[in-house]
Amino acid sequence: LLWVLLSLFAVCELQAQREANTLQLGTPIARTIGRGQVHRFDIQLEKEQFLQLVVDQKGIDVLVRVNSPDNKILAEFDSPNGADGPEIVRIAVTAAGMYGVQVTALNQTEDVTGRYEIRVLEIRQALEPELRASRSGETLKAKGISLLSTLPELLSGVRLPQTRVRSQIQAAQLLWPVDEKLARK
Repeated sequence: LLWVLLSLFAVCELQAQREANTLQLGTPIARTIGRGQVHRFDIQLEKEQFLQLVVDQKGIDVLVRVNSPDNKILAEFDSPNGADGPEIVRIAVTAAGMYGVQVTALNQTEDVTGRYEIRVLEIRQALEPELRASRSGETLKAKGISLLSTLPELLSGVRLPQTRVRSQIQAAQLLWPVDEKLARK
């Protein structure tokens, strides 16, 4: 009986934690964050929807990433307002699914702690210009990845090994968030 009660408590705790990390329209979530921490939130979006959310920074400069349902980075947001004020996230999605929003401290070298509040301001059907901009961003990203994937062939003609290795490392760093397999290659 004790085992059943403990299991039930653990399941309820996990469900409560998952609900606490699910973004909903108009429901703010306040958190404290510091160096090395990443807070993850989920939001369900339908095909061709537009999402606008705000992360209100209170004493810490944060970086906000939006990931696709397959965990690829769609966009990063960091305005030049420093450690106080809003980070506004606006994105149109082309596919339905569970999207991820990550909040992390921008400065990973200093031991700084601060607070923020994340709140979904708007979810609606995306307008055609927003979808076009989203698709053109995806097309541009695909072209960039294609260019980076041809880099190893081009670098074989570089004579200085230091230059060749440095360029390969930089290309791998650019590719890593998008395609780990290609970055390793």
